[in-house]
Amino acid sequence: MSTSNRLPILAAEIRASHEGMLQATLTAAAQAIQAGHSLIEAKNLVAHGEWLPFLREAGISERQAQRYMVLARSGLKPDTVSLLGGIKAALEYVSARRLPPTGRCLVACPEAGAPHPCIVVWESEEHPGFYNLAATFCEGDDARVEWMTKPISGEAETAVWFAFEELAGNHLAQLDLINVPDMVPANMMAELIARTGADG
Repeated sequence: MSTSNRLPILAAEIRASHEGMLQATLTAAAQAIQAGHSLIEAKNLVAHGEWLPFLREAGISERQAQRYMVLARSGLKPDTVSLLGGIKAALEYVSARRLPPTGRCLVACPEAGAPHPCIVVWESEEHPGFYNLAATFCEGDDARVEWMTKPISGEAETAVWFAFEELAGNHLAQLDLINVPDMVPANMMAELIARTGADG
């Protein structure tokens, strides 16, 4: 590779541009979430039949208003929206996440061979309506399993997804909730955890 006095300048320009883009994405996410909360409040206050006129006054389309409200209700934080790749990607993620039915579990994995976690969500047999979460992390020859020590109530579904996002960490954007084996028997994950003997 040839060296040039210009390379450090270009590296600094690229770094500044990238950081600016990340900040802009974060700002856009925060603004969209705030707009969503304001729209939710406004929708509760406007008289019947006045929603569309209100949106026209606010300068926003009904479709965009719906998107902002979905984002606000999702419980996602601006940094998570940014990590996912922006508002559109976050909305796709939100539409894909759903709690599995009794006796089944949701599996979210990256592409084969990727060193990211594979996360499993399943309903607790001992506490119906509560959900267990576990993640397997495999990198090279190393593997470990982490899981929540207590099941989380599915009544507040955002709490389950918050725990899911915590387990995923910076790998959330690499996990595929759409093109995975849709649901697998829940007892498979329980058996895996029992075999590992690892602490939660």
